Formats: sequence, C-alpha cells, structure tokens
Amino acid sequence: MTRLTIHLADPIFFDAVQTNVGTKENAIMRPKKKKCIKTTLSFRNVSQTDASQLIVDIRKTHGIARWSNNNEMNWKKGQEMIYIVN
Repeated sequence: MTRLTIHLADPIFFDAVQTNVGTKENAIMRPKKKKCIKTTLSFRNVSQTDASQLIVDIRKTHGIARWSNNNEMNWKKGQEMIYIVN
C-alpha cells in the first residue's frame, strides 16, 4: 500500500463548517474562515493501480501543479508535483 500526494493546479474552493473549540465566553472558531481553499489532495493505503487511476482522474478534473524553478529539492522545472511513498 502506498501514500499519494498531489498538488493541484486549479485549487478547490469550498465552504467549511466552523466549530467552536473554545468556551462560550472565549469562542475560538476552527477553521478561522468559512471560505476555505484546498491545494493538495492526499490518499493513504492505495494500491499502485489505484494511485495511477487517481492521478489520471485528478489530471482531467483539476490539473496537476508543476514546479516553476529548480531550486527546490531535486525537482526539475516543469515536472508535475506528485509524491508517491511506499
């Protein structure tokens, strides 16, 4: 089983449900803002075939982000931001 993380080119915007994690007198709402953005998708315990199918589906619907410069880690410019860990 593998873990798959994909950075999205077109982020997902959604309205989150805020909950109070503090007290009535000192309200602390999580998440802080009602409008949220999701730029990465992570999947755990997927097989290699399921991971490749997820990559194809996400590439069609949202697009996969690409590296813009080569100063970060060992990635090359233009390479897709996909991480697969066994």
